[in-house]
Amino acid sequence: MERLLIAKALAKYGTSGSGKVKAAEALNISLSTLYNKLKKYRLSGMTCKIFVTR
Repeated sequence: MERLLIAKALAKYGTSGSGKVKAAEALNISLSTLYNKLKKYRLSGMTCKIFVTR
């Protein structure tokens, strides 16, 4: 569930630096927490778009 929410936020706001800041704010988590979760779930920009559209 958490992975899907992160992927949707990144698909909506983008994977640029400012997009990640907006995604973290939308998820109500810090930017460093977002980066840790991206590493944990092995999510990248392309992965998020594919993951959300399926």
